[in-house]
Amino acid sequence: MAAVHVSAAARGYILDLVAVSRAHPAVSVGASPRAALSLVRAASALALASGRHFAVPSDIQQVLGPVLGHRLLLNSGSEASGTGIDEVIGDLIHQVRLPERRTGAGPRSGD
Repeated sequence: MAAVHVSAAARGYILDLVAVSRAHPAVSVGASPRAALSLVRAASALALASGRHFAVPSDIQQVLGPVLGHRLLLNSGSEASGTGIDEVIGDLIHQVRLPERRTGAGPRSGD
């Protein structure tokens, strides 16, 4: 996926999502650094399949469930209350601020 650019802002967004997964009250085991790498790869693949040579935050959000869904371990209290992994993924998307949008499309040198 080297042909797909993932900006520093997008990589930061991924790291923020991973960090918030570890602090989420329903999660006993959050996402790992390897999960962050998988998010970069999956978002890159989605961007390429969409005909772009750069990943955007919506790519990351679209792959978040498939990439993290089996990696997060919910705590017993969450499972007992009916909190599911889809709800946790939705919480992550709502809790983490999107990276600032630049004017223009595509990568910029230095990103």
